[in-house]
Amino acid sequence: MAITVTKDYPHPKKLGKGVSMLCGVFSVAEDYATGGLAATPISKYFKDVKRILFDSTDGYNFEFDNATNKILIHAGGFEVADGTTLTITGISFFAIGYR
Repeated sequence: MAITVTKDYPHPKKLGKGVSMLCGVFSVAEDYATGGLAATPISKYFKDVKRILFDSTDGYNFEFDNATNKILIHAGGFEVADGTTLTITGISFFAIGYR
């Protein structure tokens, strides 16, 4: 897997009542598989990640699927085709969940 994450701080910041947040930037350099890419490089910092929000980058939109712990990538309103080689950098994210 070639998702690289750069966090704004080493660990999620506590917001209160067990809720924490994590911000940073990630990059993708791999072939896309239908159903999305594993979100583990981000979600591993939480016991229960509730949401990950992403900035759109280079014409791509990103969606976190909580049920599968995957990041879906869309272009032009449709999921990227299976086997598409992706190299996308500078994707900002905001994750929130319980630690």
